[in-house]
Amino acid sequence: MRALVGPIRWWTHVQIYCATLTARLLPGTIWYIGGGVVLYERSGIAKALVSVAASIELVVSIVSVILVGIVLLPFGVALSWQMTAALAVARGSEF
Repeated sequence: MRALVGPIRWWTHVQIYCATLTARLLPGTIWYIGGGVVLYERSGIAKALVSVAASIELVVSIVSVILVGIVLLPFGVALSWQMTAALAVARGSEF
């Protein structure tokens, strides 16, 4: 967001992040993105800029999942429990 709209108080980002965190767990990305658009708009940021930032985030997430999938594809379902635990921890740190 900072790269698109300039400096914003970090506390505003924290509040919006926490408010939309539970929406990430709901089926469909629209709830998370919609909540962010509404909350950032209340902070004076245009809907279009928030939508562009959310689109960039979505594309980066999809590309990273594809890359990790390609790297792990040769292992199939024969991953060790250590590798499975490491992936779960890495996925959990995303939140």
